[in-house]
Amino acid sequence: MTDYTFSLQSPEIKTNFEWQLYQELNVLDGDQLIAKVELELLTINKHRNALQSCEALEELGATDWELPLNLFFKGHNVKADLSEQLSVKQESKKATQHIMLEAISVLPAYQGKGVGKAILNYLANEYSKAQSIWLMAMPMHFFIDPEECELAEDKAYYQAMKLTEQTATSSEISAYFQKQGFQSLSIDENLLAELLPYKILVTSPKLLADNE
Repeated sequence: MTDYTFSLQSPEIKTNFEWQLYQELNVLDGDQLIAKVELELLTINKHRNALQSCEALEELGATDWELPLNLFFKGHNVKADLSEQLSVKQESKKATQHIMLEAISVLPAYQGKGVGKAILNYLANEYSKAQSIWLMAMPMHFFIDPEECELAEDKAYYQAMKLTEQTATSSEISAYFQKQGFQSLSIDENLLAELLPYKILVTSPKLLADNE
């Protein structure tokens, strides 16, 4: 694969909490932005567990962490059965870091060339100490509007993505990431007010690295 440049921006405090950070990863071919990841970093400790963290986030408005924190965590760790699936250890004292991949995309001209795989390998190395990495698989045009981008370069990038012309379904997106080392999680529909328009997937840096 062609050598691309990975540019990871410094993390920024997303809201009122220093334990909730936002970060972007840009992938460039020369000077051209060809792929982009928007991610959120969440640190949980024994004094502020997953449910308490979720309650604090919900007070500020909607949060993508709602279902994971409510259903798949116990204390400040992912549940024991899930930690076994992810090949990660439970921490009794140390804080744990968790990552939500809010948006991950590759320009159409670069799809099918291993860029997505390279991005996941990069993230696995960069965040090797994270306990879990989460993803909600759904078409990007449902949650990204290029016209609402603050930066001109981001707007131009997402316009070039032609999001409304993308035909991949949530199931197809989920299948792609499962091939890369993610696991699809089932949710009891009785716990939901309505059916989800996406599938929840999770992995760990170890599973991504083992899938190289």
